[in-house]
Amino acid sequence: MRIVLANNYTRVTGGADLHCLELAKGLRERGHEVTFIATSDPRNVDKEGVFLPTIVTRETRAETTGIRAAQVACRAIWNPSAAAATKELLSSFRADVVHVHKLYPQLSVAPVVVASGRGVPIVQTVHDYEFISASTIDDTGHWLDHDEDRFSYRALNTLLFGVKRLIHSSRVDNWISVSRSTDQAYRKRGIATTVLPNFTEPFTGELPHFEDRKGVLFIGRLSEEKGLRHVLELPKHLPGLSILVAGDGPLSNEVQRAAQLFPCVTYLGKLDRDAVARQLASARLVVMPSLWREPGPLAALEAMAAGTPLIAYDSGGLAEYVADAAAGIIVQPSVTLLANAITSIYDDRERWEMLSSSARDAVQRDHTRSVYLDRLEKLYVDSMESNSHSSHAP
Repeated sequence: MRIVLANNYTRVTGGADLHCLELAKGLRERGHEVTFIATSDPRNVDKEGVFLPTIVTRETRAETTGIRAAQVACRAIWNPSAAAATKELLSSFRADVVHVHKLYPQLSVAPVVVASGRGVPIVQTVHDYEFISASTIDDTGHWLDHDEDRFSYRALNTLLFGVKRLIHSSRVDNWISVSRSTDQAYRKRGIATTVLPNFTEPFTGELPHFEDRKGVLFIGRLSEEKGLRHVLELPKHLPGLSILVAGDGPLSNEVQRAAQLFPCVTYLGKLDRDAVARQLASARLVVMPSLWREPGPLAALEAMAAGTPLIAYDSGGLAEYVADAAAGIIVQPSVTLLANAITSIYDDRERWEMLSSSARDAVQRDHTRSVYLDRLEKLYVDSMESNSHSSHAP
């Protein structure tokens, strides 16, 4: 089978990018031909495909103003280079399926429009709520973005939501969501999805035991919706307990201030993949107090693979993953409840080992790449057959 993966990046800027890279690797191992349409960057991990200039990044968005901002907006709506590249790629590669992930603002709707016009089946994985709300972190269906700090980006996201709903969505043959929670949110807005929970690989090597693990780890984007400020309140409730924070984002300065104020807080900065794995395996607990309905974060599965129990808030696919696996504790959003849950596990070796074992078993049973690909390949075949029947319908 020949598959085009369409995604903004083939370097890791978030979970969707890592998902795509691991997906490409797994599909190739099964004998499929895989190529990308994405953006060019010296840090690209996968270099098989067509790569276009990057429009704007998190690092450059602050200085993107005036005429340049207008150009970014126009290309986010329709990127002519992405359209031309998709036409050329589909002609030379003869794709059986185009599997779309994150396209905006880099690639625009162009790859979807071109592939649909060529009669190539389109599979769309949703990694957030961008097709049911103007804000990617809003599961309630608002047509206006209220989450971005800058008005220009709120306006662009609102405009792009119209493009996604009116042009993009109608051309998708099959939708994939990464959790039941996400599927329910999309179905409420008229989009039926197939639930394929995210995947990771089981931890290789010997894992540290209970007595060799120290500290409570938060790992992820340093932003308000991730519940980071709740984490930074923990030293007031659990003085002396080691709190480790890894990642980067808009609240990095607050983490640095907390590390200066509380000796028990350590800021690890942004970590590479190997360092992430080491930290997950050396921490005694991982906390993920997300304040939005996270669809299915890979970091939670990576923690489970490392046998590290999680404490999460009762919301979204994140809570679903932890609860289904019996891999930790789910609490209502509250710093006090978060602290109490940490206390209930941290020194209880018997309970910790039970949760750790359940977490590892769940990854092996439900969340390996092999399990995911078995179901994905079937969905690809179904998409091709459905597309073929509709193409030949009288």
